[in-house]
Amino acid sequence: WLLFAAFTALGAAQWQANLRPEWSQLQAALALALAGAAVGFGLSGAPLTVLWAGLAAVAASIHARRQEPLWAVTLGLMLFALFVRLVSHDLQRADALVAELMNSNGLAGGLGLRPFLNPRAYALLGSGIALLVGGAQLTRAKKTRWEAAAALVFGWVCLATLCVLEVRNVMTELPPFTPAFIPSDELYGLLDQKRAFAAESRSMREVATTLVLGVFAGVLLGSGLALKDAFHRWLGLALFFITLCKLVAFDVWSLPRLYQVIVLTGVGLMLLAAGFLYARLTRLFLQGAAALLLLSLPA
Repeated sequence: WLLFAAFTALGAAQWQANLRPEWSQLQAALALALAGAAVGFGLSGAPLTVLWAGLAAVAASIHARRQEPLWAVTLGLMLFALFVRLVSHDLQRADALVAELMNSNGLAGGLGLRPFLNPRAYALLGSGIALLVGGAQLTRAKKTRWEAAAALVFGWVCLATLCVLEVRNVMTELPPFTPAFIPSDELYGLLDQKRAFAAESRSMREVATTLVLGVFAGVLLGSGLALKDAFHRWLGLALFFITLCKLVAFDVWSLPRLYQVIVLTGVGLMLLAAGFLYARLTRLFLQGAAALLLLSLPA
């Protein structure tokens, strides 16, 4: 019934597009909201999150063409709903598996997520790509820069979170487990083993987190320089600043000596490479601009 209402509102919006444009926009936004609600009742898990992100990208594309306040509000509400969905459901998937394991006495659930091939990774990857596509549509319009910045930052945050969580997941060793009926005391023993393994690999995971953030910042900075995009350059510099804050405030004081050397060396090399790339490409761009200016001057 919600899908029927969504298609009805969409048809009414198309019919009134020329007669009453203001009502057409309202009905189209209502159709998008009803479609999102219908998908929410019909699906669950990562597919629901990805489809909501896709609807947000559709709203962003429409807002880039229409540039009307109604679509800005629609986009903002869909981004907020997607954020709540990711934080309250998808990012909690590992804990939900453990809770399911305990409630079923080992017959369902698990001790952790499979690296990269899990619903949390699918949700973050699909959401990030959809939001980047929507943000790219918004950057083409001059009056939607703030909306474009919100969509692009949200999309890159999803992809960065995906990289960090999955790299940490790879480095987290889990005790052997086969789905079967297990008494409660043995299940608690498995959880204790999991916590012990996690404590042993904590330093490696923290080093990996810092290095992944540094690499991601370098990718953003490099893409901003290559595409002559100031927004991505500043986004990369901001992520480098966050990486340095984590390095100074946490890694230097809590990691063992060997891991301190590794993380300081890695971040230092990335900063040197980023500085060289920034200076080199900026000089090339300035020389190219000067050459074009000289060629454009009359003889």
